[in-house]
Amino acid sequence: MPLIGLDVGTAYCKAYGDTGRVIFPSMVLMRRKTVWNRIKRRPLTLVGEAAEKAIAEKGKLLRPVREGRVVHEDTYQTVVLEALYRLGLPPEQTRAVVGTLCRPTEEEMGRLEKILKERVKLGDVQVYPASMGALLAMGLDSGVVVDIGEGTTGYLAVEDREVVDFATTAVAADSVLDALHDLVLTDLEADLKKEEIRMLVTGAKKTISRYTATLGVKTVTGEKIKEMAKQEAVFFAEELTEWMRTYLASAPTAALENPILTGGGSLIYREALTSLIPEVSFIVPTDVIYANAEGLFKLAKETFAAPSSAPAPNFPSKTVETE
Repeated sequence: MPLIGLDVGTAYCKAYGDTGRVIFPSMVLMRRKTVWNRIKRRPLTLVGEAAEKAIAEKGKLLRPVREGRVVHEDTYQTVVLEALYRLGLPPEQTRAVVGTLCRPTEEEMGRLEKILKERVKLGDVQVYPASMGALLAMGLDSGVVVDIGEGTTGYLAVEDREVVDFATTAVAADSVLDALHDLVLTDLEADLKKEEIRMLVTGAKKTISRYTATLGVKTVTGEKIKEMAKQEAVFFAEELTEWMRTYLASAPTAALENPILTGGGSLIYREALTSLIPEVSFIVPTDVIYANAEGLFKLAKETFAAPSSAPAPNFPSKTVETE
């Protein structure tokens, strides 16, 4: 049976499988039904990059995960099935290790497993802290992982693959993006959507233009937005540093030997954190975007190699609808 390591984040879905790896926006756009959709047979449901490109169209834009938690089950199912489709993996025959936030509740864990087993219909599934993947991707069994995502930053202390401490905070990449939304409106006089700002920061778009009554057509460049993001990150990095120090002070010795900084949000915060917390020499995965999914795939190969699936750690076909 094929295997997959899956990390569905607030901004992007990352999947690592037997047939390769994929990344795409964790985004679904439900287009409004119009006469032109009917005539041109345009799909009403767009996923990933297709949804991103059509972001200016009328409709409902949905992200399945917010601050590490599944907030829309149908959309989560759609995104996971899209990942399987892109990798050419049939759900019923696929066994998966799926990542979640470092600090889920029992109810959230049960809900996530139910979606994956009953709705996605995966052949078998285990749920682990997504940040565990970064540790395993680097060939380590003990370490402290600071995983800065879009919606949350996770802290995970692991000793011999046992989770010994964990925490989450809402200070993450979205904190900077939210601040940029207001700054772009006041300083640059351009009313951009948060998703458009995200695309400029990540490089998905190089420029975005808006009409303004005073300036005419105003063009905002990715270069300018990245510069602003770097400046805003310093403010939030100070808060993040104090939060990290609280947990690092009680981390076990073995874990402290390998402090890891990972996650897509670390690209925004790395420079500021390095200067604010110089006493910690963070090591960084080769690919901070894919590290979690890569490690979860590695764990899937180990977990499902045994005759029976090992228990998860104890820690608190594609369809297109047309009109």
